[in-house]
Amino acid sequence: MAMTPEQRRRLEETLDKMDSQEVDRVLQTIHTFTDFLYYKFRDIYNAVKNIIKQVWESIKSIFS
Repeated sequence: MAMTPEQRRRLEETLDKMDSQEVDRVLQTIHTFTDFLYYKFRDIYNAVKNIIKQVWESIKSIFS
């Protein structure tokens, strides 16, 4: 499932309101980003968690 346009707008607005250091911290690792989504935007997390997992599995397979 992908994000809806409304979910994307909410996420972008939130990131735009954060200072650059906060955004850097959220985007520092896949773990910090998924935690951010999980605790702040549970609906968005639920919409993208499978895609994130698939991307992570693909990345891991490159190094296996």
